[in-house]
Amino acid sequence: MSARSMFRWLPGLLLAWGTACAQAELAWQRSLHLSYAEAIESVARAQAAAVTPAERDEAARRALEVQALYGRHAELAALLRELSERPGLADERLLYQARLDMLAGRHAEGARLLEPLRRKFVRLPEGPLRRELRLTLATLDLHLGQPEDATRELNRIVDAAREAGDLELAARAFSALGAVQLEMFDYAAGLAYYQQALRLAPAWALQTRERARMGMAQMHHMLGNRREALALLDTALAAFHRSQNLRAEADALLLRGFFLSRDGQVQAALEPYRQALALREQLGGDADVVNALTHLCGTLSDARLLSEALSLCERATRMAEATDSQSLRWDAYWVSAEVQAAAGDFRLAYEHQQRATRALQKHARLNLVNMTGAMRERFDTDRQRQEVERLTTQLEDAQAMRAQWQRIAAVLGLLAVALAGVVAWRWPRRGLAAEPRAQASTQASLNSASAL
Repeated sequence: MSARSMFRWLPGLLLAWGTACAQAELAWQRSLHLSYAEAIESVARAQAAAVTPAERDEAARRALEVQALYGRHAELAALLRELSERPGLADERLLYQARLDMLAGRHAEGARLLEPLRRKFVRLPEGPLRRELRLTLATLDLHLGQPEDATRELNRIVDAAREAGDLELAARAFSALGAVQLEMFDYAAGLAYYQQALRLAPAWALQTRERARMGMAQMHHMLGNRREALALLDTALAAFHRSQNLRAEADALLLRGFFLSRDGQVQAALEPYRQALALREQLGGDADVVNALTHLCGTLSDARLLSEALSLCERATRMAEATDSQSLRWDAYWVSAEVQAAAGDFRLAYEHQQRATRALQKHARLNLVNMTGAMRERFDTDRQRQEVERLTTQLEDAQAMRAQWQRIAAVLGLLAVALAGVVAWRWPRRGLAAEPRAQASTQASLNSASAL
């Protein structure tokens, strides 16, 4: 094949290659959202077919995506440990470990892990890592008590995603904006954001769509639209169950129990709470289990099932004490105090109330220290970045000045060479012009001498 033929066919080949890559990515996203089992099977196929280190790293990236999307935190932590010796996945390990730390309330540690990625963000290629990093950084802003910064960044993500045609990312950013409004107690604005998320999310993005629907249900309930809230929640709950998204299913069940208990349907609320507890025990994670226990304890007390309520409250406080979370201790002891009071044990109720108060005070102090540490981490990094930018600017100015002087020197050198050439060209011509005149003068002298 001639070079001309190759150049004629090259654009078509590149277009076909790009289309094949896009179709492969879309097929992966479909299987990722369809169900946990389908996603795991797709990852297993990719791992089995991987031959080169790059292919093995790509299969590992997909495995991380699966565990993160479905909230399998224990599996995600185990996978991160397994991939600790893979240099090609260093950035992904930082991102997902930071997410786990943020979920556990360790925001300062999460911010510390994210800073190297934040500094190199502009150099990251377009792809899942860059997209997930932007969303995670915006979420960190919200956790650090900076909802305005989070809102500003999330709106930028929406605009960029729409421009790039990435509607799934835009939908997730809208859902995150809804979560910001929930923190700000603006439920009407939160509902509008979740509605936009549901409208934008592609049909294949099942998990994104149902998360948005569950957010809409929560906003409707807070606005007093109880019937519509329950209908939306039940639709999302069924989808989570079919797709084996146990984490989201447990969240939806807890929300359903909360809706029913707030509507005075205490007996009906017990079953979804029990189901949520069973799922969270299956998934593991003491914080989630304690959270489900406290919801169930309070509802059992309201239903006057005090014996079971006391038993579960004792378990919740014991588990909370085994953790380093003051928030969990406050929640468990406060609910336990209410249950003890309902059972008539006012001495123990007072003791648990005191413990809850102390835990709340410690939580407030630790939260302040944690947030301050995270903000200082970012401030120090920003200050270092500004100093680096200042020094870089100075270096660039010096290099530009040096380049300018080099150009001037080159021009002067060229001028000198040109001048030397002119002189060299003109000087022999002057000599040749003088030689005929000298010969004429000599001949004239000779003629004069002959005449004499």
